[in-house]
Amino acid sequence: MSQRELEHAKIYKKEYEWRNGPKLASLRVGEDLEITVAAPSLPSSRNSPTLTSDSLIRAMYCEADAVVAGTVKSKASQLTEDGTFTFTTYQMTVTQVLKNNAIAPIVSGNNIEVTRPGGAILMNGRVITVRDESYPSLDPHGRYLLFLRFIASTGSYKEFRRGSDFQLTADTFSPLRGASMTEDLQRGGQTESLVNLISAMVVTRCNN
Repeated sequence: MSQRELEHAKIYKKEYEWRNGPKLASLRVGEDLEITVAAPSLPSSRNSPTLTSDSLIRAMYCEADAVVAGTVKSKASQLTEDGTFTFTTYQMTVTQVLKNNAIAPIVSGNNIEVTRPGGAILMNGRVITVRDESYPSLDPHGRYLLFLRFIASTGSYKEFRRGSDFQLTADTFSPLRGASMTEDLQRGGQTESLVNLISAMVVTRCNN
């Protein structure tokens, strides 16, 4: 692994320590294996304010370090530092910057590195695939709109939070995981309408 990947291996080790999972290398030899971490079931409250698309996008926009659209060029998966989980590094060509990173500005047309939990690795002659249902994997050559968190120590980016990723197909969008989104965002729609909604947040005062 590169120095950046070693740093990311430490990050994902810490994020998934709660699993207390076995080292993947210790699992019995045999056929290919798939390990899935289910998405959490989040309780709802009758007293919770009604969530609208505007308020959800505003919250996500304000909390994210960057919001970009782009195309995945390649991906490579590695073990976490403790060997109990995997993460994947994606190289992404940015086609549109909807919120820029003030610390390390992103230039449209350039590549950025994005990491996400899960991924498939070849170990002991078989493929071990690890999935976190909260963070679906990205496909090479796929187009996505991502809300991202900056990793200052490596200059890369990581997943923002569950339910904050969109896949772009032709002129339409659909959420990678819609359970945490409003009903209209779950249904998907025209990419232009989503981009316009996010672009309108530029004038938002996020500290209010």
